[in-house]
Amino acid sequence: DKPHHVILGGIDTEFFSPGKRSDDDSVGSALRPFRLLSVGRLVWKKGHEYAVQALAELVEQGIHAELRIIGDGPQAQAIRFAAFDLGVLDLVKLLGARPRDEIRKEMLEADVFVMPSISEGFGIVALEAQAMKLPVVCSDAEGLPENVQDMVTGFVVPRRDPERMAERLALLAGDAELRRAMGEAGRERVAH
Repeated sequence: DKPHHVILGGIDTEFFSPGKRSDDDSVGSALRPFRLLSVGRLVWKKGHEYAVQALAELVEQGIHAELRIIGDGPQAQAIRFAAFDLGVLDLVKLLGARPRDEIRKEMLEADVFVMPSISEGFGIVALEAQAMKLPVVCSDAEGLPENVQDMVTGFVVPRRDPERMAERLALLAGDAELRRAMGEAGRERVAH
């Protein structure tokens, strides 16, 4: 009986549409690195350093990979230092803040979306990535397990666990069919 409005928490699935996404069956080589993408402010609670550690684990396993991070913030130097310290500085690209159309373009070129947050509210960008048919590997921070169905649309790993994150990423790097299936499941989930 009180005035109210319903605000739908939906994703613009027309804008975040993968179109004819080119899925390469073979990734993880020097010719075609496994492309990880993360989007989020460069602040401690987003946990980007854990994605850098997971990338270093992949490289140690012989998987050629790269990590692109969209966002700005005070942790940029700490992320660069972590990448330098782990020997993967040349494989980590901090792209700064980007407009929505450039985020979509980066999602089209990525193989997997990584969200290693230590603390996270709703994490709408995980839904946008799923709309783009990207499997999502995320932490179990607050709202993320609500957005990502573990083993269906991606993998949910414990916070601050780059080894488990790398394990799941390696699985996706080596299995194009699994990447496609999780991507399709994510798109279906977000679109309905």
